[in-house]
Amino acid sequence: MGQAAFLIVVGTVLSRIFGLVRETVIAYQFGATAQTDAFLVASIIPMTISGMLAGAVTVALIPVFTEYRLKSGEEEAWTIVGAVINLTALALAAAAVLYLLAAPLLIPLLAPGLAPETTALAVQLSRLLAPVLIFTGLVGIATAVLNAYRHFTYPAFAGLLQNFGLIGGALLLGGLMGISGLALGAVAGSAAYLLALLVPLASRKNYYRPTLKGLSHPGVKKIGLLLLPFIASSAAGQINLLVDRILASGLAEGSISALNFAVRVMHLPLGIFAAAAATAAYPFLAEQAAGAHANDLRRTFSEGLRLLWFIVFPLSVGLMLLSEPIVRLLFERGAFDARATQMTAVALFYYSLGISSPTLPTPCWCGCTSPCRIPPPRLSWAFGLLV
Repeated sequence: MGQAAFLIVVGTVLSRIFGLVRETVIAYQFGATAQTDAFLVASIIPMTISGMLAGAVTVALIPVFTEYRLKSGEEEAWTIVGAVINLTALALAAAAVLYLLAAPLLIPLLAPGLAPETTALAVQLSRLLAPVLIFTGLVGIATAVLNAYRHFTYPAFAGLLQNFGLIGGALLLGGLMGISGLALGAVAGSAAYLLALLVPLASRKNYYRPTLKGLSHPGVKKIGLLLLPFIASSAAGQINLLVDRILASGLAEGSISALNFAVRVMHLPLGIFAAAAATAAYPFLAEQAAGAHANDLRRTFSEGLRLLWFIVFPLSVGLMLLSEPIVRLLFERGAFDARATQMTAVALFYYSLGISSPTLPTPCWCGCTSPCRIPPPRLSWAFGLLV
């Protein structure tokens, strides 16, 4: 598990470096402005739906798939996975079509305080971003299957393609198309990410069946039962995101963007260490649970959580003390002015308090491995210290 975690850390560090480049490029090109606000509002629905549906399926799939693969063989396990993939793909496609049609009604509800021209831009961007919803959901399932096989290399490094798509969209298309170029870059990056993850799964293509016949399988029903708490958990996190954006839409122009940049900085250290620990540990925890090795399961969880706390607590204090100089160093150039720095630094200070009750991150459509995709339940300070 330590070797897997190291590999994931390397991939995550590279992803975070290019993620930081991505955010710097976006800040330079568009700043904390109305058009950036419009892009972030348009991305709420893809993040929310793919996070709640595909993210929860991902977390519930690994233990069930691992159990059936070890006890019943590959054929039986892939009957379950195939049914989940097909059902999820259909659900995400239907959600994308509905989003295309309902965007003019949804955007004013998601950000009622935006100016009319910003709302119109957000509606336009939402139609461009609809395919991201499908690609992101399938990326989550492909990642889960690869991790269940203990294949960590592709999931660890393929996420770089999302960053490349967004960076290319901002730099190459941003000057020609404005913020719409960034949206097209997000679509291209998420599609490339999915294709990269399908490469190592090609060797098992014979097990996959493009049908829904496996929906009656007991394993699929078991996944359905496991989904409920994860959907409730991710829904709570997504509601927090919605409330943030709704309230910020009524504040000064660029407030939504400032909150977004602050979250990105906060998740920079958290994503590297927490994502690596969670991603590497989860398949081992699933195998130990399937084998009824309760003592090993307890030790793996306890050691991972203690190490995580040892790292994230000083990071939280450091970000709080150095919030303004960090934001100024990373972003203050181009369209990102001193006003944007001040707004972002204040948000970063208070967001950094949340690092002390860490979440276990998962990859995000925008190329980070932050909890913006599915925020699991938070661990309280008292519980963390007790462990």
